[in-house]
Amino acid sequence: MENSESDGKQTNNVAVKQPSPSTEEPKLVVESPNLCITVKKKFEQLDETQGMCEYALYVQALILRHEGRIQESLELFQTCSILNTSAENLKQVARSLFLLGRHKNAIDVYEEAARMNSKDFELCHNLGICQLHILEGDIKAAISTYRKAVEHSPENPELASKLGLLYLQCGMYQKAFEKLGTAMAFDSVCVPAILAAGGIIQNHSDFEVALSKYRIAVAKIPESQLCGITLECVFGKKKYVAAISCLKRATYLAPFSWQILQNLGLVHLTMQQYASAFHFLSAAMNLNSHSGQLFMLLAIALKYLQDAKNACQAYDQAMKLDEVDPTIPLNYALLSYEMEEKEKPQSLCWNSRDVLQNFLSKMRKQN
Repeated sequence: MENSESDGKQTNNVAVKQPSPSTEEPKLVVESPNLCITVKKKFEQLDETQGMCEYALYVQALILRHEGRIQESLELFQTCSILNTSAENLKQVARSLFLLGRHKNAIDVYEEAARMNSKDFELCHNLGICQLHILEGDIKAAISTYRKAVEHSPENPELASKLGLLYLQCGMYQKAFEKLGTAMAFDSVCVPAILAAGGIIQNHSDFEVALSKYRIAVAKIPESQLCGITLECVFGKKKYVAAISCLKRATYLAPFSWQILQNLGLVHLTMQQYASAFHFLSAAMNLNSHSGQLFMLLAIALKYLQDAKNACQAYDQAMKLDEVDPTIPLNYALLSYEMEEKEKPQSLCWNSRDVLQNFLSKMRKQN
């Protein structure tokens, strides 16, 4: 290992060769297991370059970004791109812009870098992520970008799974299933692909096959999350006692998850155990008091517990919190009809119809 003749010192197994005062571009030679710490200390010795050493600036920018100082890293990467407008430098500029939440600017820089190096699948991948953040409704642009990325890297399971998930959001189930299958072919434990494929199979009521998919992911995701996922399969098979057992296990692992408590209440409602349903729904409401669906389920439990007055209050609160769910006014109308109220059921039915029509019209526009 060399020692610098100018200072004659060796620091923590690091050898730094000082740039010679020649016309050649100075080079930094570093050998150390603690690269980030030692390189940062040695940047003070690079004053001779007057901030014109691209490599030193690049490494310092990486260190700053690793420390969370994104804006400072962006400025250094921009300096690097001025010194050398390469695709790699532009990619790092775009990455810092993305981390700062400036997604439109990041897209412009990524596109410029992609024009320089069209075979870099990582550029296409990052570009697709930026487009997803900017235009949630414009999934087609993200799909187009991810398709280009998959063409450049067809054996990348992460890209294939994300493209499959985008197809799934567009309702293109056949293409989604093909891409998810490709992801699982190259990575048999690709969790996003396994869960998405299991969901598609589950929607077709093939619960046994869906459960077999979920069992593969059991070692890769939290057990509480897996219990919630497998619940739907067990519930679909009408094994309600097993569903309750699964959910109680999930509650033990994630005691502050209101969704699990809500599902427990729903299963107890299905089993006509209304007191238990009321208990779990009340517990869920203590954790989340802004869910209209929770208040509706609580109202249903109260109705069967012969507490119509509090059930009406729960329905009123549910309608205030959720104005887009047509089942809330519809169930409220059924309760009002059973209470022999004359005008209220009719107005609630009209309300439910209007909400449903608005929902369907929005779905048509999206498709």
